[in-house]
Amino acid sequence: MTNVRKLLVARHGHAENIDVFGKDHERSLTLRGTEAVQNIGVQLKQAESWIPDLYLCSTALRARQTFAQMKQTLEYQGNASFVPFFYSAGVQEILDCLMGIEDKYNIAMIIGHNPTWSNVISGLSGCSIALSPSDTAMMQKKANSWAEAFAEGSWECVKVLRPTAV
Repeated sequence: MTNVRKLLVARHGHAENIDVFGKDHERSLTLRGTEAVQNIGVQLKQAESWIPDLYLCSTALRARQTFAQMKQTLEYQGNASFVPFFYSAGVQEILDCLMGIEDKYNIAMIIGHNPTWSNVISGLSGCSIALSPSDTAMMQKKANSWAEAFAEGSWECVKVLRPTAV
């Protein structure tokens, strides 16, 4: 029986302006960004069978804060890894990382940055989607393993969650 692998590609929430905060890696979420991430978490709770069992997250402060808000909203108790190279990685580096996900996980969320995240979506599905802050693409593919899922063929981009009324 073939499993369905699900991948949530999430851009971090809206962050402070670099001119105000200084170092890009240490920019924090704004109140609007925090509320938008919470809104996406609520939408994920309402979507059947899309709650991640694994999170992979950039080490940038705004991405870690996005994860913390998502974790709280989804009441998540599972595994998370903070991946330093997500901050500046290219598409192939991201895909190489995702191929190594343990097969015990069925739904993974990656939290990171544009333009790479939008390019990952395009590379996997052929769809051109520009992610705004907090946007989360819901993608799926039938595959027995994560390695198989990323080896060949296209992923289906099921939906893009966007914050509502934030």
